[in-house]
Amino acid sequence: MVLLAEEAEPWHLPAREPAPEEHTSGAGDTFVRLKVLRREAAKAGQARAVGRQCLAWARRAEGAAMPDPKEPDPQQPDPQEPEAKETVTEFLAALEALDIDAALALVADDVIYQNVPLPPARGRAAVEKQLRWLARHSTGFEARVRHIAADGPVVLTERTDVLRSGAWSASFWVCGTFEVRDGRIVLWRDYFDWATFLAASVRGAGAALLARAGRLRGA
Repeated sequence: MVLLAEEAEPWHLPAREPAPEEHTSGAGDTFVRLKVLRREAAKAGQARAVGRQCLAWARRAEGAAMPDPKEPDPQQPDPQEPEAKETVTEFLAALEALDIDAALALVADDVIYQNVPLPPARGRAAVEKQLRWLARHSTGFEARVRHIAADGPVVLTERTDVLRSGAWSASFWVCGTFEVRDGRIVLWRDYFDWATFLAASVRGAGAALLARAGRLRGA
């Protein structure tokens, strides 16, 4: 049991028999007594300091043994993480299937979607407009997830996205940030290198032209 300061006995200077040389009289006697009292007070002050330090250590030890239930335990997994990762995974799968209705069912009314550095689309209606355009002009989409990690409601993805439209296709690296609230995506922000995307688009266009030329020659 740790004895707290308010429960401890008050500190008293210990009784002490004066040394033989301290039995003097007059001013000398007073001077010697003052020296003795100062020396004993210094010892008492050191003891109090040690006591305060021990009390602080004891309180810290008690706090470590009985953590505040309001504070999250860093060693315990955040219950939001599996739910947030699952929501993002389902959302990307719906986009791969070009099932826009299923994808929109997983976003919040106040969702924000942005391909950095382009201006963001704010709200479900604006995001739906962009996704419908994607489905209308694409014949295929893949989100090849390389890595996915969650920190509470925030999910980070490292992906290779592939866009297809007929014989044309372009694949490019993407880093995506999602934020999930109550099982719905409230933020979707993708980062990628535009030069890489444009180069992939040009390569895809070239491959599509070569494929068409080959079909024409075969005809």
